Amino acid sequence: MELKEKIVALRKENGLTQLAVAEKLEVSRQAISRWESGVALPSTDNLKSLSALYGVPVDYLLNDTIERGHDKGQAGTQCSERTVPQKRDKTKTKRVVISVAILLLVAVVVIACTVAKERAKQNILIEKMEKESVDTSSEGEFQFEW
Repeated sequence: MELKEKIVALRKENGLTQLAVAEKLEVSRQAISRWESGVALPSTDNLKSLSALYGVPVDYLLNDTIERGHDKGQAGTQCSERTVPQKRDKTKTKRVVISVAILLLVAVVVIACTVAKERAKQNILIEKMEKESVDTSSEGEFQFEW
């Protein structure tokens, strides 16, 4: 049995419509239709999601020679939504990465401003020192003998 036949059979065994499967996997109904007709193949992530949804190994879905034995306890059963990999996890990960990047950027800006402020203070002190006159007219204080 080919992948397309297996996913049709599993969907029907579980009493699901293409739309219901699409919503659970967060893909379009047309994607499910293309997979079931053999026009397209699901991605690796979607294969994992189908496997979890129907309670079958990914190997069963991919290998045409493996047949599922109902007597071996491998009958397709609908898994709870908790076991179906969620694409929202990727979105959450992206949000966390973006938030961390923004925080790092803010930290860099704050550090750069602090360093710039300190350098400005040092420049003011140097300018004050340059304006002060140093009395070098006192002769005899520093005499060197060779």
